[in-house]
Amino acid sequence: MHGTYTWDKFLPWVEDPQDILTFLDHHFNLTTRGGQNHDEPIQNALRALAYASGPVTIEALKRFDPTEPSFVRGICYVFQNDKPFQFRKAALFFLPLIGDRWFNTPHPIMEPDQMRSLCVDWASAVDGIKHTYDVQKAALAVLFGMANSSH
Repeated sequence: MHGTYTWDKFLPWVEDPQDILTFLDHHFNLTTRGGQNHDEPIQNALRALAYASGPVTIEALKRFDPTEPSFVRGICYVFQNDKPFQFRKAALFFLPLIGDRWFNTPHPIMEPDQMRSLCVDWASAVDGIKHTYDVQKAALAVLFGMANSSH
C-alpha cells in the first residue's frame, strides 16, 4: 500500500477493492484499540479507494458493508479535527462512495452524538480544503445523503 498509493502523481487503478477494504478494516481495528499510530496505512488505503476507483471498483464497493461497527469507528476516527489534513482529505473523497449506505439505513449506525460529531468533523474537513469542482461534488454527495437521512 505504501509504495503504490502514497502521494505520487500516478495511481494504478483498483480493480477489486476487497483486499484493500480488508487491509483498511484491519488497521481501523488496530487504531480504535489504541497503541501504535496506523494513520499512514489507513490514508494510503483510503486514497487508493477514493482516487483510483473505476466502475468495476465502484460496483464492488456496493457489495461491501460499510456499516460494520469497526469500520464506522474507523471513518469517524479519520475525520477527527486533530488529524492531518491529507488524512482527512482522503476520507473526504472516500465517503461519497459509501455515504448512501451510511445515511439511508433503516437503523442508525451511530449514536446521535457520534453522528453529530462526525458531521461537525466532516464539515471542518470540507472547510479546510480548496473548493475545486471535485471537492464540491464530493461534499454535495455526502451533504445530500446526510440531509436525506431520517437519522
